[in-house]
Amino acid sequence: MKARRIPGSMPILRHLRTIFTSAALVSTSLLGSPSLTSSSALAAEPEERPLVADELCKTHWTIENDWLPYCRNQRLGELRETIRRAVIIIHGKERNAKSYFDAVNRLATEEGRQEDTLIMALQFLTQADVSANKLSNSVMFWDREGWKNGHKALNGLKLSSFEVLDRVLKRLIDQNPNLNQIVIAGHSAGAQFVQKHASGRRLDTSSWKGQLHYVVTNAGSYMYLTPERPEDTASCKDDFNDYRYGVEDNKLDYFMGTSPDSSWRKLAEYPVTILLGDQDTDDKEGDQSCPARAQGKNRFERGKQFHRLTLKNVPAQLSGVDLSRFKLHVVPHVGHEFERMWDSRCGRELLFGRGTCVTAPPPRAAFPL
Repeated sequence: MKARRIPGSMPILRHLRTIFTSAALVSTSLLGSPSLTSSSALAAEPEERPLVADELCKTHWTIENDWLPYCRNQRLGELRETIRRAVIIIHGKERNAKSYFDAVNRLATEEGRQEDTLIMALQFLTQADVSANKLSNSVMFWDREGWKNGHKALNGLKLSSFEVLDRVLKRLIDQNPNLNQIVIAGHSAGAQFVQKHASGRRLDTSSWKGQLHYVVTNAGSYMYLTPERPEDTASCKDDFNDYRYGVEDNKLDYFMGTSPDSSWRKLAEYPVTILLGDQDTDDKEGDQSCPARAQGKNRFERGKQFHRLTLKNVPAQLSGVDLSRFKLHVVPHVGHEFERMWDSRCGRELLFGRGTCVTAPPPRAAFPL
């Protein structure tokens, strides 16, 4: 069936395309803004490095008069009956959406999924990025830490970054009648974004027959739905369960009217996978704030403990809340590296396969005792 054009997405500078080598991917991932620690630690961090032109996605998603940069493998804004799956990628703190897209797009090609899969990498810019590249005033930008926590853009319609994702999801569902799965995958800061959206999603998908699947990869911290933590919280001045580490004192408009009970139900509505690299264990990397340290010594421990305590603390009074699709999978021999995480057999299955990971049995001993 011939595709029909629908207003919605607008290519910018179509002829400007940069192919990153593996070395470029690595060098890009080493640059960026500091992680969120204490206010004194943040003050000691150098100013963020604005993205350069080659790191920007060249297509803009239009929301009324606002634009959001994104990278994609196929033109959007058209009815496509061949599309069965969409993969939405959320970058880390470095905002290097193009590097994320290039890596995932390569995996889609290797898995033979280019024809039936839409791949999008959303790019949440800062004011420094917009100013340094002389971008249009219509391009939305956020505080460098705010986008991953659902804060509002600092310009235009001042939409929450979570509301932006809701609008992207709705348009994908409306324009692809045979779409039966949308994978939302984030790594590091992007994983924090994805985990919060899974528990606070406002978009009503009840009329859609498809399925969302959240893939939370190597998050630096988690939004707990209960106060229990694996480590001591005595030194945290009672803020260890405040938003963004918990659900208390959450002043975001996006979460208005959301109760802890409704967050549990949203978490259970669709599959959520915590994906961890077993070498992401540096105790000095990432968020070193007291609320983060109360969740564990490093990212690997925090992910394992969040999964364990979430399953343990499902409120007894909530009938019908089934977390059997809330999974934890570990990728061996990989640290804090998004490309290697998703390039694993488990990562490929979550993004492009059945959405499940089968743990291989341990190798048989060469000389059984």
